[in-house]
Amino acid sequence: MTDIEYQVCTRCVMDTTDPDITFDDQGVCNHCRSFDQIAGTDWLPGPAGKPHLDALLAEIKAWGKGREYDCTIGLSGGADSSYLAYLAAKEWGLRPLAVHVDTGWNSPYAVRNIENLVKKLNIDLYTFVIDWEEMRDLQVAFLKSGVANQDTPQDHAIFAKLFSFTAENKIRYVLSGHNIATESVLPESWEYTARDDKHIRAIHRRFGTHPLKTLPIMSVFRSFLYARLAPIKFLPGMKIVNPLDFVDYRKDQAKEKLSKEVGWQEYGAKHFESRFTKFFQAYWLPKRFGYDKRRAHLSSLVLSGQISRDHALVELDKPMYPPEELAEDMEFVRKKLELSESEFEEILSAPTRHHSEYPSYAPLGRIWRRVQKGLQALRRILTPKARALAPLGKLNICILGSASDTHVVTRARAIARQGHMVTMISRVPGSTNEIPILVPKGFNTPFNVVNKALIVFPLAWMIWRQRADVFYAHYAAEYECWLAALLRRRPFAINAMGSDILIEATGRRGPLRAWLTRFALKAAKAVTVKSPYLAQTVLDLGIDPGRVSEVIWGIDPKNYHRDTDKRREWRAHWGVDEDTLVILSPRPFEKLYRQHLAIQALPKVLEKHPNAILALSEFKQDLSYRRELETLARDLGISAHVVYVAPQSEEHMPGLLSAADIIVSLAYTDGTPQTVLEAQACDTPVLIADIPDIRHVFTDRKNCLFSTDDPKSIADGLDLIASDETLRNSIISGGRQLVLEKANLPRELERVEAILRDVVAG
Repeated sequence: MTDIEYQVCTRCVMDTTDPDITFDDQGVCNHCRSFDQIAGTDWLPGPAGKPHLDALLAEIKAWGKGREYDCTIGLSGGADSSYLAYLAAKEWGLRPLAVHVDTGWNSPYAVRNIENLVKKLNIDLYTFVIDWEEMRDLQVAFLKSGVANQDTPQDHAIFAKLFSFTAENKIRYVLSGHNIATESVLPESWEYTARDDKHIRAIHRRFGTHPLKTLPIMSVFRSFLYARLAPIKFLPGMKIVNPLDFVDYRKDQAKEKLSKEVGWQEYGAKHFESRFTKFFQAYWLPKRFGYDKRRAHLSSLVLSGQISRDHALVELDKPMYPPEELAEDMEFVRKKLELSESEFEEILSAPTRHHSEYPSYAPLGRIWRRVQKGLQALRRILTPKARALAPLGKLNICILGSASDTHVVTRARAIARQGHMVTMISRVPGSTNEIPILVPKGFNTPFNVVNKALIVFPLAWMIWRQRADVFYAHYAAEYECWLAALLRRRPFAINAMGSDILIEATGRRGPLRAWLTRFALKAAKAVTVKSPYLAQTVLDLGIDPGRVSEVIWGIDPKNYHRDTDKRREWRAHWGVDEDTLVILSPRPFEKLYRQHLAIQALPKVLEKHPNAILALSEFKQDLSYRRELETLARDLGISAHVVYVAPQSEEHMPGLLSAADIIVSLAYTDGTPQTVLEAQACDTPVLIADIPDIRHVFTDRKNCLFSTDDPKSIADGLDLIASDETLRNSIISGGRQLVLEKANLPRELERVEAILRDVVAG
């Protein structure tokens, strides 16, 4: 550890106390990257997971029909297992048998929680009490061994008894409280698996004195067979499932609900329902090995959007173990294990040992992991071939839209990365190496209006000649979209962006543009929209409901996270320090987005934050509007506090969004703003104009702060976010949760693919 420069992840709070940790160029660790790989696939909170949960519950109920119980649940009295039992019995209509394994370390809180749960939920409870002499002897042996994972004796006995009991009673399903939302991060270097019976027996043979005659010990092979044979009829086994990965599991909310409904009581930190675990996690690991398990637990909550990184850092600054509790618990553990003071002190001062110093199945485990990695690599190699051979598997898609629009280009590239052939037709050039962009050759007359009109002809010819399976227009009020609808050359779909529906189609910019936009919408075989409000607006225009689908494109979590290095660079560029309040409007520089309201609010903001600056993006800049804003800032005497930012590529947006302390979005009509979602993924709080359009997605004080269009209200809102740390952290965590649940690009891409295939199939 001394040879490694200390480093903390810029996205979560894992650090180099995990010797296997790695960081990318942005300072993001491998745990974050691993989480991103499973977000949207293994972890599907909220509405995205409902179909999976419904299918799982139907499967369990079908198997359990006519049986006394349809599943078992290991009940510890902790939050995860308690909430799972509540959902299973109270909301899902299952008939679980609760199984509790008493290892001798239950806290009074755990006992009361279990009693209250089974009583209030009216479920049966089977309690197995471990022979204390055997458990004590095994735990003392592990302490003498000096290894890190001192919870192995308890953990192994619990899962071994739960699995064997379930199998013996021919119950197929085990509902596990393990979940990605709170347990996605756990470094392998910090502990060794509790399921290795060879490892357990080896340590006991070396240091134990009492024979293990009744202690539940399950061979790793038996455990494997139980889990793997369950799908095969007439063979013993079970199916272990993690339903909490398919619900919106937010720990604080779950605890609150349990407390209200069943009288559940808090017991401290994660797994502190066991008094030995409390001693192990809060003393043994940090004092003997330098591992603070709070980092893993808090990092999991950060990644799942339940708390902000700043909140996690504040929690880590708190004492891990109040001194008065430490002395009391150490004495309790010593006496419980029947160790003299000298024996206990000798154990605590002895050299630490690594699990590899004792016999185990670790070599076989490494081989198995290599096999798994090989199989995963093989699947990655074979997947494109399989897709190419499948009917409609590989589509030839032509994207119609502005190549200068970062969001359109990002979506085009995302579709291409799914293995499809993607070409883009745009009136204006753009830059990307991943997809070809076709731009018609325009006319160069002295009159710009004439040039814009004449571009229709080469553009129409280019669309007519394009041999695509499907056209997919992004923005319904553009020449590209109108021409594709008029020519009817290929199957045609539209992705409505917001103002094309709310402004253009409703006639706010003239009857001709409204007619053309509506014509295109009616000609499209499918229309994707990014909010329920937009969907309803499209339906009100007379579009067939069967053609309208809600798709919140969102972002790829792998690409958007807080970038502290770029934050420093941007703020140095602006000439401000870390304490200076920076407000950013990343929306297009047009009157629709009302940046003038932010400028009008700035003088009042400066009263409490005298060095604050307002940064305005020059994306899609309306020069006449910019002149108005410059005049307004000059008249208010705040020109020095207003800066302008050149349009940023997708790769550079996270850095810019991280540089700001608050994002403002003040449009008078809107859909689901992409840049707002990007900001939320970067842990930057957002102030949004309170308009009907956005209320279906965003919630005041949960994932943003609403404001009226009054400059005073805007200023007050900005000051509230800047000054109220609790509210700010709540908005940050809620924003990231919103992105993960409703705006996960990899997950939404699957829906887009299905929609486009349906369009091609006719």
